Amino acid sequence: MNSSGKKILSLTVALSLFLPISGSTKRNKNDRVYHDFTIVKGSIKYSKGTIYIGSRFYLSRLKDVEEDDILVIDSRKSVDPDVRIKDSYKVTNPETREEIIDALLEYEDKFPTNWERSRITLIREWYAHNVMYRLGQEHGSTKDVDFNNDDEITYTLRK
Repeated sequence: MNSSGKKILSLTVALSLFLPISGSTKRNKNDRVYHDFTIVKGSIKYSKGTIYIGSRFYLSRLKDVEEDDILVIDSRKSVDPDVRIKDSYKVTNPETREEIIDALLEYEDKFPTNWERSRITLIREWYAHNVMYRLGQEHGSTKDVDFNNDDEITYTLRK
């Protein structure tokens, strides 16, 4: 990334710290999660479709994925636990992003790992990725949002 790209990224991260957040910053729990322990995969219904969670292999074999369905690569058991939302730049509505984040946090609550991210930092990071994508910065790395533990501190408001 060139120096102007780094400056834009820094500014975007800084701006994301002051985002107005709808609803609570606490997790919303209910019973809409399906999980199959025989193959690492799961699905969650949300207002616009289905969120499919699983390995790259599982997601690559899905058929009949609808336009508003969300594909999430689950690498929560890796050295730096991670959840990657494919083509996250397409989700532009903040309330929809928050609904998807709440579903991922619910999934983590039901099937816990060492993935430890707060709702507010997930919202900020997704916002920053979308801004960077729309500014034409690093399309290869900003089209998907990658929620790994190491980035928690980047999107935490510090005193």
